[in-house]
Amino acid sequence: MIQCYFDNQNEINLSHIDQVKNVRPYEYFVKRNTHPELEFVCSKNYDYPGIYFIEVSRHSYDWCTDEHQDSFKILDNIPIHVIEATKQKKLRIVIISVVEGDSFTSKYDCYRYLTESFDKLELPSKSVLIVSGNLKAKEQYNKWCRQNNLKPTLEFIEGIEWVGEAWKKQYDPIFYKSIKNRAKLFNSLNRAHRSHRTDHLYFLAKNNLLSRGIVSGGSFFDTNLESLNPTFLDESSETYSKTLKTQYPIEADVSTEELRTAHLAGKSNLCIFENTFLTVSTETFFEDPGMFITEKTFRPIAMGHPFIILGQVGILKKLQNYGFRTDFIDTSYDDIADHKKRFAKFHESFLSWINDDKEKYYNKWLSIVEHNLYIYKQLDFRKQYLDEIVSSTKKYFKEFS
Repeated sequence: MIQCYFDNQNEINLSHIDQVKNVRPYEYFVKRNTHPELEFVCSKNYDYPGIYFIEVSRHSYDWCTDEHQDSFKILDNIPIHVIEATKQKKLRIVIISVVEGDSFTSKYDCYRYLTESFDKLELPSKSVLIVSGNLKAKEQYNKWCRQNNLKPTLEFIEGIEWVGEAWKKQYDPIFYKSIKNRAKLFNSLNRAHRSHRTDHLYFLAKNNLLSRGIVSGGSFFDTNLESLNPTFLDESSETYSKTLKTQYPIEADVSTEELRTAHLAGKSNLCIFENTFLTVSTETFFEDPGMFITEKTFRPIAMGHPFIILGQVGILKKLQNYGFRTDFIDTSYDDIADHKKRFAKFHESFLSWINDDKEKYYNKWLSIVEHNLYIYKQLDFRKQYLDEIVSSTKKYFKEFS
């Protein structure tokens, strides 16, 4: 059993920092992170080796740097008694930062800031473990260390926040239902503006595909259209803006008002999936050097629906590592690092499928969605990273026993 130490009764660690205190209450934190090998205690006497948990819900540049007013260096804010216990190898600091879009290098060199704080405190190697929503954080950190001729001293593990318990209980594979009688070929639900999504909306309009699918998007255009330019397409700004302004916005799954005022990550309209043959998922990130998988990818999987993903390079391979199948149509675009070329190849594959005979896909796709739904219902991403925290921490303390 690993002790999880908290400084004050029923209060999260570092609660003097608003960006930490406001993530979630202590009771909710304990409930979310319950594990058979973790025991939560309030004590500053570290009689048994244990963990000092901290959770943040900001991008790394907010808690690794002091570059702007609201940012803070998290290691510099840890109480001295915790730092001393960590130096004595009685504690290990575990930072949970499962946040979308947090690549540690996209805005500031957060690896450098973390390393500077770590070295200043003279902490033991691997005494700080970071659970990151960037699934490439460890790979990128090791590369950063090589480039700077440094030995890795921090440890990173992957953290996917999405659990989707309600989806696991609610839906059966809807692909069973009226498999050949779909009203539309595809759905493409683009709730918030991103450059790759807006270019995708332009592609659909230019290729006269709006009538063949259930499409949403464009709520952003009413006040910002004139400033938009194509990012991944070779089109004139005038043609681009005129086409988007003529064809959008379109509301299919949520209203423009809902999009602007509500948190809609867990909302799904079942009828859209029941009436379409393929989900075109435009993930949140496309160019970012990290790797982020969100509910936009898991929604069609949970619905028992075929899908393709317009996202970061290698996202399909990452899903395959979790056991999912992604071979609905040609997925060679997933390997293309050049963003414009990946965007073009994705749409080439999509258009090829649109013009293909759908009859040959039915049986193949049915077996894939059955497989994916089974994998999805078995997976518990939070338990996975808690298991890894436990195993890594046992290994860490074993070296000093």
